[in-house]
Amino acid sequence: MSDIGHCSNPGCEIASGGNCLEGFKNLDECPHHSTDADPDVEISQKTLDPNQVEIESIPDRTDIRLSTDILSSGNSLDGIDANPLTRERNSTLVVLAGMVDSGKTTVLAELFDRFRKAPFAGYSFAGSQTLMGFEQVCHLSKAVSQASAAGTKRTNISEDKLLHMDLLEEEGGHRHRLLMSDLSGEKFEDATKSSEDLRRLPFMERADHFVLFVDAEVLKDPRTRQTLANQALVLMRACTENKTLSPATLVTIALSKVDQWKSYADDVFYVNLMSSLQERVDSYFDHPANLISLASRPEPPQEQSGLDTMLRLWLKASPQCAPVIHRPIVERSTVSRQIDQFAFVGGPHSE
Repeated sequence: MSDIGHCSNPGCEIASGGNCLEGFKNLDECPHHSTDADPDVEISQKTLDPNQVEIESIPDRTDIRLSTDILSSGNSLDGIDANPLTRERNSTLVVLAGMVDSGKTTVLAELFDRFRKAPFAGYSFAGSQTLMGFEQVCHLSKAVSQASAAGTKRTNISEDKLLHMDLLEEEGGHRHRLLMSDLSGEKFEDATKSSEDLRRLPFMERADHFVLFVDAEVLKDPRTRQTLANQALVLMRACTENKTLSPATLVTIALSKVDQWKSYADDVFYVNLMSSLQERVDSYFDHPANLISLASRPEPPQEQSGLDTMLRLWLKASPQCAPVIHRPIVERSTVSRQIDQFAFVGGPHSE
């Protein structure tokens, strides 16, 4: 068939022994005929000999690491999942502490919602490996929830979760990596009753910032204020006496839901409680406590929330509490399963 050649005219059967579709007896006169081999037929008739195939050698690259972005599910992270993030970039870990319904998860949800809409507090959103985790903690805030008022899902007591967010300074372009805990209030209530439960609190020794939430709505009620004050004082005392937190940790006392108690600053009970908490912080930590008033979802919405002030505190550099290149969330010695220890192997900053 290669002597007959082939025809580029669709429907011509000259290559299979038929007649020229244009009626030429002398095939050399046909403008569609060619004596060259049909490239399609030539390719289809080729067989590949594995011994003749040249494979480009792949250089030995021991420094290549698989990107965690490819493997990210978008869900919240546990300590081991977060370790690769701390190896890749300086990371600031914030532990949000407080009793049930004190507003910890609400702050996470509102912070994410602010960055979804626009830059906030001088920073732009620069990525997250826990987008699904953020959506889960703030889904009650969405219109699709059909809720009459914005709210947040209470954190499951069995979950030790971290949410990740990278932020870019609008002035200077410096990139910050932020890891924030989303822990159940029941964990902190249990920690005020038992030193064993206190030791079980995750992420504490690694914390760059510790934020103690005090619920203004509970504190203004004479029937509930004493219990809350005792819990806050016992938790802070236990953390210092048991050295659960590093002295270099920066402590913030956040009075949440201040939109529910606007006259708090004139209340003697509140003033005395803040003074006692500050004295405890001063007795152990390298830095005095920061006091912040928070209205995560103020009414009306245009009122100042305090979120911007707290975010800037978290990202503020401090020589005594500067995050280092590799401070793992979970120390290797505490990991019992051999397969989990692979989370600590590899990377230029591995120990």
